[in-house]
Amino acid sequence: MRLFTHFSYLAATAAFVFGCADPDGELSDFKDRYKGIQGVAGAGGAGGAGGQDAGTCTVPAVGEIDGEYLFALSAVTGGNKSNKNRPIMVLNTVTTKDSGGSLAMDWSLQPLEWVDRKTPAGNPLAINDIIVGADGSFDVDPAPLDVAGEANPLSGSPITADITSLSGTVCNLDGFYCGSVAGDVSKPIPLSIKGSTWTMEKVVGGVYPEPPKIDCAQNLALPLPIQPL
Repeated sequence: MRLFTHFSYLAATAAFVFGCADPDGELSDFKDRYKGIQGVAGAGGAGGAGGQDAGTCTVPAVGEIDGEYLFALSAVTGGNKSNKNRPIMVLNTVTTKDSGGSLAMDWSLQPLEWVDRKTPAGNPLAINDIIVGADGSFDVDPAPLDVAGEANPLSGSPITADITSLSGTVCNLDGFYCGSVAGDVSKPIPLSIKGSTWTMEKVVGGVYPEPPKIDCAQNLALPLPIQPL
């Protein structure tokens, strides 16, 4: 009885922090994987926006993609996809360099308040030395990332995420890039974030894309203003 009560408490806490369960999880998994594969294969990782033929990639030269991007992390927490359209938003300043003949990226990440997707929230983060392969792909395992509660649109609680795989493809200069995320959240409660997605859209003239795209299929986040859960 004590074990059952403990399990029930954890389930209720997860539902409160991260939203309702996804009753069609397996079917949604298949659909998401299909969309992701179609988007990456059809446009060199840009979800149809890059103008690349399937199987081809032109890796940008050093400096060509430098600048500010609106980065969206659309989280799947514990298999729950019901709030994917409420992404964590980050202003990402991308700087590229040469690393032994390969393109490398440094990302400077400033989380943004979820209520307006513009106001800085908490301390900046960094993911450096992201090596891009000859096929345009990359996969990085950064140190654990701490995100302020003001940037968490699901519960408003601070987040600590241990991302084990942040992967994607850089094959164009159109200012849209995307990929997938796997790992675990250790705070506010331990949960897997396997199946999450990310996007980056170029910020031009200080104008943030609104609503932002949340995956390689270019599905959109909820438009502002967003109501709290």
